[in-house]
This record gives sequence, C-alpha cells and structure tokens, in this order.
Amino acid sequence: MEDGDFENQQKVNEEGLPIAPGEEVKETIPEEILQDMKNLWSVFSLESQDKVYIKDLRVILRALDVDLNPSELEVCKKKIDPEGTGFILFPNLKLLMEEKLKDVDTKDDLIA
Repeated sequence: MEDGDFENQQKVNEEGLPIAPGEEVKETIPEEILQDMKNLWSVFSLESQDKVYIKDLRVILRALDVDLNPSELEVCKKKIDPEGTGFILFPNLKLLMEEKLKDVDTKDDLIA
C-alpha cells in the first residue's frame, strides 16, 4: 500500500492492531474538532458535491489549528489526493486530521 492511499487504509486500534469489520472504533478526533471540520467543509464544499479544491487545504488546516510549512503541506496534499484530482474528499480530510492529532503530544503524555 502506498503511503498516501487513505481510502484503502485499514483502520487500526490504539495498539496498532487491525480492527475487524463491525468492531467499535474509538473516535480519535474530539467531537468539537469534528464539528469544526464539518462546518469548514460546508463553507468550502463545491455546490454540495461533497468535495473541496485541494488549493483550500492550507486554509482549512490553519482554521483547525494545524499550521504546516510548505514541504509538510505538499506531503499532506499527496496523501489526501494521491490521484492528483485537485479535490479533497471529507473522509480523506478526516483521516489526515486523525494522523495530525496523533502527532500532538499533550502535557499529560509528556509527564507520563
């Protein structure tokens, strides 16, 4: 599987083990952030076609408090749009945000 193949990526639990179909998945995106994502999506969504231009990715991520340098942004663009369609789908944005939120160490994580 290619690094940016989000749509076919198998879900894993907190231990990194595959999650069986139908098994309950703990949401890694807090409800408040998920709601912000949905609100932003509705602003940028193309005439309710359920997709957003890739050029808007930086604005969306910054609004979600994810500020990337240009090279990080390019990597994210390739991950979120591996076919180079020029569009983002919400499930791919959600997977990207799950990945970015996992990268953030909280104060409790650093103390433990």
